[in-house]
Amino acid sequence: MSRLGNGSMILAGIVLLVFGIIVASDAITWLVKIILNLVGWGMGILGIIFLVYGLVKSFKGSGRSQSDY
Repeated sequence: MSRLGNGSMILAGIVLLVFGIIVASDAITWLVKIILNLVGWGMGILGIIFLVYGLVKSFKGSGRSQSDY
């Protein structure tokens, strides 16, 4: 670190200070909780879309002619 100079030590100290404050203030858990909620709602909405699409395709038929069986 001595080759990098005093400016890099100050920058490293600021970065460590900011990361320490973020970790200590539970901001990470808050952010992860928001991301997981968004992913959960997105998966639920996609599930509903796939369910409706599958039901429509099932009742509508595939558009092919009927087989002999």
